[in-house]
Amino acid sequence: MALMAMLLRDGSELYYEVHGEGAPLLLLPGLGSDVLSWGGLLTPLAQSYRVILLDNRGAGRSRGPGPVTIAAMASDALALLEHLGHPKVHVLGHSMGGLVALTLASLAPARLDRLILAGSFAAIQPRNLQLFRSLATALEQGADRAGWYQELFVWIFSQGFLGTPQAVRAAARLAADYPLAPTPAEFRSQVAALADWDASAGLGAITHPTLVLAAQNDRLVLPPEGKALAAALPRGTYQELAGAAHAMHLEQPKAFLAAVRAFLV
Repeated sequence: MALMAMLLRDGSELYYEVHGEGAPLLLLPGLGSDVLSWGGLLTPLAQSYRVILLDNRGAGRSRGPGPVTIAAMASDALALLEHLGHPKVHVLGHSMGGLVALTLASLAPARLDRLILAGSFAAIQPRNLQLFRSLATALEQGADRAGWYQELFVWIFSQGFLGTPQAVRAAARLAADYPLAPTPAEFRSQVAALADWDASAGLGAITHPTLVLAAQNDRLVLPPEGKALAAALPRGTYQELAGAAHAMHLEQPKAFLAAVRAFLV
């Protein structure tokens, strides 16, 4: 039975969901994304795990006066685990969510079992920060939402998806019409959080078994960068998925699920 609720913390409301039974698995979404960003992965994962979904600060239904920082997001995740009573969990973070996962691992190492970092990084590359800041500015200047998402899709999907213009336009319109899409201020706040955080110095102290999942055609987090992240982690393992870009969990869900399941066994 699914649970959908708010965790009240320091004046903030943090939206979360719990689905399925089994070993707890916390999913942390990327920049500007919320619980829906996991697409069709939720149902199959919930058949084997107690899946915990969380809207990070500055996205989805989570709201509050507190700072939108990576450290605050990791602290929120820890508070949720304590609230749910899970002494130890697996954590899967996509993109920015992986940075939150790394910070959580440093904050409370005993609470984490295995880590999966998908299309992720310890510190944002300057080229990506420039891109995200430009996207934030476009939103602030009143860009057409559907057109804005089409531009974003160029960076997160592979040519296999982008080569079908009708599907791209339909997906962009669906995203633009989503009532919980981030406001310009919310998107800017998460971009600022990325700019202000670097977990690189602490990677050597993260001793959890960690799978670094990269996508063959990722234009944001290049495969060599994924390999470098895995190499910097004492128990890091690198795996590359073919036929996908940054949104690998949406483009190649079967391969993504297979990699997750094999690592968590």
